[in-house]
Amino acid sequence: MSQPARPVRNRVSAVLAMAGAFVTVAATFLPWYAGDVLLVRPAPGREGDGTASGIELTLGLVVLIVALVLLVLGFADSRGAARGRWLAAVTLGVSLLLCAGSGYAALTPESAVTRVEGARISNFLGVDAGRFKDVLVRGFDEGDLEVRPAIGAYLALAGAALAAAGSIWGVRAARREDPAPPSPID
Repeated sequence: MSQPARPVRNRVSAVLAMAGAFVTVAATFLPWYAGDVLLVRPAPGREGDGTASGIELTLGLVVLIVALVLLVLGFADSRGAARGRWLAAVTLGVSLLLCAGSGYAALTPESAVTRVEGARISNFLGVDAGRFKDVLVRGFDEGDLEVRPAIGAYLALAGAALAAAGSIWGVRAARREDPAPPSPID
C-alpha cells in the first residue's frame, strides 16, 4: 500500500526553507563587512581593500555550516523522509539559529568584528587578543575605526528570514497534519 501524497503546503514550506538556506549559502561568498578594521587582514589575492566575505570570517563559516544543515533538513522534509512534528521542529530550530547568527553579523557589525574576529585579527598581527579587542572597542567608540555591513550580511539575513518563514509554515502544517493525542482525562 502506498503512502498518501504529502500536502502541497508541506512541500512549499520545505522549499521555502531550502531557498532561504541556499540564499544564505550564496551570501557567505559575498562581502559581509567593509571598513578600516579589515585593512589589517587582507585576504589572499587582495591588497587590503577593506572588505571581508562571510567565508573569510569565523561567524560566516558558522552561518555557512548551519545553512548547509538546513538545506539537508529541508531536502529530507520535502522528500517526506519523516512524518510528524519532529523534523519540522528541528528545521525551525536550525532556521532560528541561522537567523540569530546572520542577524548578529548584519545588525551589530562592530560587536561581531570585535568579539568574533578580534582574536583572529590579533593572532594575525601577533598582538595580545584582550588588548587588541580593547583598542577596537575604543576606536569604534571614538569614531576612529569604522566597519559597515555589506550586501552579503544583509542577504544572509534575508535568506535566514525566508528559511524561518518556511520552517514556521512547516511546523504549523505538521500540527494540522498530525493532531495531538487525546488527553488522558477524556
